[in-house]
Amino acid sequence: MKKNKCDIYGSKYERMDSFRYNWWFYDESIRVRDEEITMIKPLTEIYSKLLWEKYINTEKRHVMLLGKNELHPLQRIEYNWQDDWNINEYKNMRKCLRYVLSYKDEDVIFILYMKEISIETTWSIFLKHWINFLFEDEGVIVVNERNENIIVFRNGALFVGKRDEI
Repeated sequence: MKKNKCDIYGSKYERMDSFRYNWWFYDESIRVRDEEITMIKPLTEIYSKLLWEKYINTEKRHVMLLGKNELHPLQRIEYNWQDDWNINEYKNMRKCLRYVLSYKDEDVIFILYMKEISIETTWSIFLKHWINFLFEDEGVIVVNERNENIIVFRNGALFVGKRDEI
């Protein structure tokens, strides 16, 4: 019987209480409800590396280290999400993302921060709590295995492109 990579390398998920960035979801001003926290699943470092190497790059560990030709071709969307972040306006980002992407609410997505850090959740949870997921804003990548479109959030800019396995 063939084992999957999780069986070989250990658990896929890390406990939220041991996730080094769990405070993103517990900040009092934008706290995620406990029943929704269970739908936000930090991934282990090993599993994060597998995803990063499959979808992003086998050598470099962060988007900021990638050269222009090392990331999938991306189209910049004329929208600065940090402007909305700064004034606590959350609806515009949701509208923008729903307009440019055909993800379904129940789609499982991976939010990749760097080679060693990523989270699994659903598209609906990401849309509802995008501000929590974007505390780290220097190159967050969202991958949906059911859809070839990826999203890159980088210092307020929003980019969309097609992914392929590398």
